[in-house]
Amino acid sequence: MQLTLNIKENKVEAFINFIKTLDYVSIQEDEVLEIPQWQQDIVLNRMKNGETNIPEEEFYKLMERKLDEKV
Repeated sequence: MQLTLNIKENKVEAFINFIKTLDYVSIQEDEVLEIPQWQQDIVLNRMKNGETNIPEEEFYKLMERKLDEKV
C-alpha cells in the first residue's frame, strides 16, 4: 500500500527519522524530471498562438527532430 502524507516543512526531518526506525516501512523518493527548455518553448508558443493539441504523429516527429539536433 502507498500513502501520501502532507507534513509541515519544519517537521519533515523528524518525521523521516522516525519512519526510518520502522522495519516495515520503506521510503521511496520520487524522481524529479526536468522539462527541457525546447519543450517548454513549444508549449508556450502554442499557447501564445492559441493552438490546441497537435496530432500525435506530428508531435513525435517534432520531438525526434529536436532530439536529433541535440546529438
